[in-house]
Amino acid sequence: MSVDDSRLMRKSVSRILKGLNDVVEAEHGEQAWDLLQQDETIKIVCCDLSMPVMDGFGFLEKVRSAEDPRIRNLPVIIVTGQEDSEENRNRIFEAGASDFVSKPFDSAQLRACIKTHTRLEQTAEELEKKTTELEIGAAVDPLTGLGTQAFFYKSAQQAISHASRHERELIIINLQIDGLRELFIKVGKGTCGALIKKVGEILSKHSRQEDLVCRMGLDGFVTLLTTCDLSGAVQMTERVREMVASVRFQHDGQKEKLTISAGVAKVDVNAEMSADDLLQSSANYLQQAQEAGGNQVGYDKSMVKVEPVGDLTLDQALTLISRG
Repeated sequence: MSVDDSRLMRKSVSRILKGLNDVVEAEHGEQAWDLLQQDETIKIVCCDLSMPVMDGFGFLEKVRSAEDPRIRNLPVIIVTGQEDSEENRNRIFEAGASDFVSKPFDSAQLRACIKTHTRLEQTAEELEKKTTELEIGAAVDPLTGLGTQAFFYKSAQQAISHASRHERELIIINLQIDGLRELFIKVGKGTCGALIKKVGEILSKHSRQEDLVCRMGLDGFVTLLTTCDLSGAVQMTERVREMVASVRFQHDGQKEKLTISAGVAKVDVNAEMSADDLLQSSANYLQQAQEAGGNQVGYDKSMVKVEPVGDLTLDQALTLISRG
């Protein structure tokens, strides 16, 4: 994208980059910002420094503080007619510019600069993709120490085959941190990482050695139990929910709390069942818990064996616990 209040300069950049990149044009920083949010194909920006409405510094500030990582990490090359002094270059780089080209510039200089940053962006994308593939393929989640998503799928399929041969049932618990994506924006990566790790610790503490406990994506966890009834699984999940709800953390001088929602299901397995089928059986109850306001455990109450707990039935006791 070429951002310049001079139509002549925008056309000049488009002509120089013809055959190398398709160029989108903007007259000032505000228009460029709107285009960035609408067009995900924009991979690099050449931006004038002195412009009406929003100048190059204002545009850089919005880009580098953007919530969307695609925009926040975008290469921005500042093109300016100001004196190419060391002081001016330092100010531009401190504002977050990826590079600096002085007017008047020749076509070879601009094309070389664009090629360099395009290659760097492609390399960064390839590295990120490779890192993601390696993390997904690993057996242990580096943040929580629990199993990974790939490990769950492999182990769950083995558990299904074993349960099917021996005509046994499985219990699947699908758990998700309430509002973590909004919390990420509010408190940042570091705090969210610590909270995810804490939930993993609580879940691990309340699970048995024979249970399969894995992290699924950013905010999800799954537990697969092979030797437990539905009542026991619901009780365990309620203890986890209650422990998470007791977690407090500070943000901007205010105490905040964390909550989870969970779905628990007993599954009659067969040889044709997949790990996704297993997940879906508890995902329906998870959705019910979330739609009811979160910080709840969803399950089929008609399948839970009701037994006295003091003067209360198990179902009544669990209801009181969930109201907490």
